Amino acid sequence: MEELKELAEHHRLIPLQSGAKGKQPRDRGCANRDYTFSEIVENITTGNNVGMMIEKGMVDVDLDWPEAQRLWPMSLEDDNSLKWGRKGLITHHVYRCALETPLNFELPNVVGAPEMKGAHGRMILQLRTSSTGEPYHVMIPPWRCCATHA
Repeated sequence: MEELKELAEHHRLIPLQSGAKGKQPRDRGCANRDYTFSEIVENITTGNNVGMMIEKGMVDVDLDWPEAQRLWPMSLEDDNSLKWGRKGLITHHVYRCALETPLNFELPNVVGAPEMKGAHGRMILQLRTSSTGEPYHVMIPPWRCCATHA
């Protein structure tokens, strides 16, 4: 839980649900509430997920395609981002950055072209931010939060 404690010292964490709704906030109004570290730990120990608020001055780079996941690290000399992923690939990087609006990098839907299937289809990568103050959060995987994961 040391890594979770360090995250909580630098970022605003919120409790999420579990199962099929595991990326959704557990409580209404969570974007306007500060949770204690004990509340976050209790949420995790009861089988729920934890989220991190992406606030003004932060950007979440969500690399949806495997090609984007492999190319992103090559484009940066020093990458000191908070990062995590799935299936051995880094899929999220969180930076301190003044991005004014979210950006999506998506292939166009071309009539007659083969359908792009899968969880992300035509979406290559997203730069997500809350620069205008709207609440936005990203789920932090349990292994990123808990010292029990190798």
